[in-house]
Amino acid sequence: MTYQIKVAETAKRELRRLPTEAQRRVRSAIGSLAAEPRPGGSKKLKGVTDVYSLRVGAYRVLYGIDDSKQCISIYAIKHRREAYKRL
Repeated sequence: MTYQIKVAETAKRELRRLPTEAQRRVRSAIGSLAAEPRPGGSKKLKGVTDVYSLRVGAYRVLYGIDDSKQCISIYAIKHRREAYKRL
């Protein structure tokens, strides 16, 4: 059971702005979400409906899971000090 991954345009832009090594690690982490949408390092955010955060070094991948459609939507990829503002 693998999930389809959809990445928002803003998240693609944020990914391109990361340092090369961070881009590699974040892409790898996003790819692994297809097999395991709720890995050990992910957390469901409180106060926000169905948004999860995956820690990748100093960066956070914010995403949602639709189990009925087996789809993961990547909303944002941000540095940890910026990730939780305006949610």
